[in-house]
Amino acid sequence: MRGRLRALLRAEPGERTVALTRWAAELPIRAVIEDRDGLPGLRPAAGPGAGLAQRLAVRAVRELLDLAAAGDWSRLRMCGAAPCEDAFIDRSRPGRRLFCSTKCANRAHAAASRARHR
Repeated sequence: MRGRLRALLRAEPGERTVALTRWAAELPIRAVIEDRDGLPGLRPAAGPGAGLAQRLAVRAVRELLDLAAAGDWSRLRMCGAAPCEDAFIDRSRPGRRLFCSTKCANRAHAAASRARHR
């Protein structure tokens, strides 16, 4: 599941929907109608007999759909510091954050500084 999620996040924003669609097509997903403040809402859920990995993958797909609905789809990114493979949601005002944490940013900036001074 981690590999699929990372591949999806590394894809260009326009290709992410295609990658998410392919991933969801491989999962035992069923649609559940639930009450949301008196209104019906559609929610993906794992089908009967789904294993733990499949249930987690369905949950990841559901959360990604929620992020997209909230307008955060384009702000979901992979950390730009090697070898980190963490994902994060860029909540910065300009939307140009590159690193998941200060630790990764410091490591990347220090490496760039060392490379410039060589």
